Amino acid sequence: MLVLQINVQAETGKEFARKFGSFTPTFVFIDADGEEMWRSLGTVDADQVRASMRK
Repeated sequence: MLVLQINVQAETGKEFARKFGSFTPTFVFIDADGEEMWRSLGTVDADQVRASMRK
């Protein structure tokens, strides 16, 4: 899994926001094929993230 922090003010971040329809704070897990696996809007705790990764 690759974890990225994306600045939605930068051009790359703007492209990401357009593609996935999200703004900060948003957490999106994307698989190797570029498909969305999981999404959470707002803050999340570590247990919630771990549980979503097991699915």
